[in-house]
Amino acid sequence: MKLFSIPFCFLLLCSLYTQHISAQGALQSVTVETYYIADDQDVQDAPDQEDLPAGSITYRVFVELAEGAQIRAIYGDENHPYAIESSEVFFNNSDRGGTFAWEIPDNRLDEYTVALDSWLSFAAATEEHWAVLKSNDPDGSVIGGENHEEGWLANTDPSMGIPLIEADGIIPSGATDPLNFLTVGDHPETTLNDATVGNAFVSSDFRMQQAGFSLPETGNTFCIAQLTTAGELSFTMNLEIITAQGEVQKYVGTEENLQDGELYSPFLRFPLECGCTDANFLEYSPGAGCDDGSCATPIVFGCNDPLACNYDPEVNLNIPELCCILPDNCEGLDQEAICPGAVNVEEGFLLNQVSVYPNPFSDRITLDFGLNSTGKQASIQLSDAFGKQHYQTRMETSGQHDLNLDQLEAGMYLLRIAFDGNIAIHRIIKQ
Repeated sequence: MKLFSIPFCFLLLCSLYTQHISAQGALQSVTVETYYIADDQDVQDAPDQEDLPAGSITYRVFVELAEGAQIRAIYGDENHPYAIESSEVFFNNSDRGGTFAWEIPDNRLDEYTVALDSWLSFAAATEEHWAVLKSNDPDGSVIGGENHEEGWLANTDPSMGIPLIEADGIIPSGATDPLNFLTVGDHPETTLNDATVGNAFVSSDFRMQQAGFSLPETGNTFCIAQLTTAGELSFTMNLEIITAQGEVQKYVGTEENLQDGELYSPFLRFPLECGCTDANFLEYSPGAGCDDGSCATPIVFGCNDPLACNYDPEVNLNIPELCCILPDNCEGLDQEAICPGAVNVEEGFLLNQVSVYPNPFSDRITLDFGLNSTGKQASIQLSDAFGKQHYQTRMETSGQHDLNLDQLEAGMYLLRIAFDGNIAIHRIIKQ
């Protein structure tokens, strides 16, 4: 069984059977597994089938923790509500269902559709079994087909991956009752109980807690929910994890209202919110849980301040610290290395008396040396921000001189005027 990564969208989920999303820190990954898809045989006229239409999908939600980390609580508060919702009702088996997985009797798994009941968990699948990914199940199946008293749960639709008749995603555990378990605030039984009909449990005052524990038998991977519905599933969950160093970390599924000590994980929200996930592009969205192909503009960082001698019109992410604005605003940068030959003087004939206009310009610029003449010539050079020379000439240091620059592309250029040991740099912009 292969694992599919985050670029696959929710609309395709029925044709995929596992979405495995890598995270980091104490929370290593989140996996949404398509556990089973009910077919016509599974929805026969039985007392617990009224809310299980054919095509209903059973999802399992797994979280993998770092080695030595422990899961302690699943919760919702005012800043980060907990929510599990569907466009249709959740299936709750009315015969032997339960709000929590450890309430499911093992000796009832072969009856009707008890194995598809919706519940929350701290790793358990039943009162005496841990839940594992079907692909990690080492001992075959005791659920479905010939193991079911009615022969049900035998669908082999390839879109759900491994069928339950081959691997049922449960392994023996002994007792699975969480140590020191308690719930505070709203109770999920309002939506996930054997007699409940509902399509949402949303709470800003909910906490299910246990004494923290790790689970090396499953690679420290915990099933925290099994949800069966014929509708479109969505959830936002928050976890409290104890790291291997004994620190408490809170991972939340909403980016808003982050408090001290909280870490946002977009993978605790489903379906994933897609965007650009490559930080090398301007469109990058750090909150995106999957890539939607919107990465379009590679980042070019540098200086795009037109007043800087190292102005680069191609830059789309300006770094002010990289800009060198002469004569004395280069912020400790090596002026000669960044702006070769740009020696500025406070006084001197050229700097005081040469005017360059218009600026910005369209096709032509005028250099005005004034009325006085030295009888000598100035060297004129025009280059771009990378130092590539585009124009060169010499002219008398008197009167006005027009330069035809219509061949230049739009952008910023450096006009270098050198005379009698003095150099002036004019930044000019062609529109």
